[in-house]
Amino acid sequence: MADMMWAGRFSKQVDDAVNAFNSSIAFDGCMYKYDILGSIAHATMLGN
Repeated sequence: MADMMWAGRFSKQVDDAVNAFNSSIAFDGCMYKYDILGSIAHATMLGN
């Protein structure tokens, strides 16, 4: 847990469900460009 950015902020260990939820952050960093392009395409479609 020491390598997590919030290590030391909490007196209890972070629940495994929280760690699982946050584990997609690295993947999200790879996908953000496509997410933005998809949002632009959707907004363009709505504008027509």
